[in-house]
Amino acid sequence: MMYIQSTIEVRPEHAEAFKAVMADVVACQEAQGWRLAAAFVQLTGILHTYVDLWECNDAAHYQSALAGLRSHPDFDRIRAELAKAIIRETIVLGAPVSYAPAA
Repeated sequence: MMYIQSTIEVRPEHAEAFKAVMADVVACQEAQGWRLAAAFVQLTGILHTYVDLWECNDAAHYQSALAGLRSHPDFDRIRAELAKAIIRETIVLGAPVSYAPAA
């Protein structure tokens, strides 16, 4: 398993539209096999910043699911809404670790 952390800074005036279109993104990505493990908006730090934590199988699954999103019939609308709303997005891929001591 691999994690995808997406940190998205959103224009405040587009926050509601961003949240609405993200429901479409979540549905599409979950149909591709990703799982949205957590999603939240920052209350401190850079305001209007949303953090999504996704689970997927591996880097190949990450790429194939993005291709699935790009081929979605509503992709042009989704892309246009996100382009209006997003100031900056940072995507980080990571692997799970265990901090528990070995037995």
